[in-house]
Amino acid sequence: MAIRFPPSKTVLVSHLGAALGLLGLLAGSAPSWAEATAEQAHYDWVPAQDLSPEQQAERSYACRGLYVDPMADSEGGDPASSDIHLEADRTEMAADKILLSGDVSIRQGNRLIQADAMSYDKSTDQASLSGGVEIRQPGLLVRGQGADVDMAGQGAHFSGGEFLLHQQHMRGSAEKIEHRPDGVVVLSGGKITSCEPGRESWLIKGRRLTVDPNTQQGSGRDVMVQLAGIPVLYTPYITFPVGDQRQSGLLVPSLSTSEGGIDITVPWYWNIAPNIDATLAPRFAEGHGAMLETEWRYLNRYSMNTLNLAGLYNDEGGGDPDIDRLIAEGQSEALLRPYKGENRWLINMAHEGGRNTRWYTDVDYSKVSDVDYFRDLQPESFTVANNTF
Repeated sequence: MAIRFPPSKTVLVSHLGAALGLLGLLAGSAPSWAEATAEQAHYDWVPAQDLSPEQQAERSYACRGLYVDPMADSEGGDPASSDIHLEADRTEMAADKILLSGDVSIRQGNRLIQADAMSYDKSTDQASLSGGVEIRQPGLLVRGQGADVDMAGQGAHFSGGEFLLHQQHMRGSAEKIEHRPDGVVVLSGGKITSCEPGRESWLIKGRRLTVDPNTQQGSGRDVMVQLAGIPVLYTPYITFPVGDQRQSGLLVPSLSTSEGGIDITVPWYWNIAPNIDATLAPRFAEGHGAMLETEWRYLNRYSMNTLNLAGLYNDEGGGDPDIDRLIAEGQSEALLRPYKGENRWLINMAHEGGRNTRWYTDVDYSKVSDVDYFRDLQPESFTVANNTF
């Protein structure tokens, strides 16, 4: 029996659509019913009420429908080893070239290409298409104003295009799209999201974005992350999962200010094994200094176990200006800053046992270096921060 964590702790911008999909209800005005229906059909979107029980099981709780692939059960074979079948309203042949126009349809195995016009060179197996170009094959839909397609190598270059990966629940658009023979999609000057059609609660925009459905991984250069239309993060390079696989990497940083100054935490997620993971969170709290917060999780068939550890070496005592004023007036610094120079720490262990058994065990143990730890150093990275002490 495989024991693994569900994809709940996710790398930066990983599955933000699921985590932040509800923001779409608040982001801008909703499209009209007619506009929403047209765009949903454009992206193979099926509302939740129209899904079968099997499809409902695949739907994320935060999504109000599912991208359904009409070619999922296509009986065609591998396009690379299949014959090419051409249909069009008008056909012209000249030497090795075939010119097609009017409802052009090209079927090659389980791949279907449609366009208004096409020029096909039989000697090189290169095709140039224009006007409402669309390529479909199981799990993938790519559209563009124009495209150059390698009929033998299965690669394609689109201008002014958009794409949809059904299984990964991800769509996007770009100035230029490259669909490589191995299925990798490369966007130049593009954006991607997993939100439903008509809503873009979150977006990743980048100079170059790459999505690999084979490895369930994506990457981007010169990337801007937007939430509800508001830019929240820029990074020169980023990697992210495009499926439900867990991945080691940077989590969303947290930044806050108080009387003591700036407090910033940059968590890093470590996917050690399907049932073991950790979060390492370097933190700088102005007035106190640099510290490290960690969370370790272990899941087995019978129990869920979490260990939180945090440590601050040589506390600077805090940066409260009122305390500075009192010390300047002659009051005792040792009394007002009792932990200055001290090492401060936190230990928390949580155990939930009894899975698949008749007995149930529950342990939640916490210990801190001093009684003021949670007041001075509110944990940033732990669920323990949400408890009342």
